Amino acid sequence: SLSVYDCVNNVIAATVKNTVTNQPVAGVQVTLSVGSQSVVATTDGSGKASGALVLNQTVGPNTAGASFAGGGFLAGSSVSQNVTITPNTNVGPG
Repeated sequence: SLSVYDCVNNVIAATVKNTVTNQPVAGVQVTLSVGSQSVVATTDGSGKASGALVLNQTVGPNTAGASFAGGGFLAGSSVSQNVTITPNTNVGPG
């Protein structure tokens, strides 16, 4: 599953679970992205991978995603969701 981007802390996260056992998958690499920016993170014991992304993209509609290439006995998987990048009203000129 893909978590919503946390714009306060600049973090995107996803959780990898085995679809047969529904157990978390630890120690695998996941690519997390928002638009053209991405970060690679490794899942922890709870299957969660998270990474920091300071967005520097045009305001407007975009896509956030997470992908796991697979390996061993696990098939690859990906998920995406539509997001809207909005301006930071706390940042201004001078």
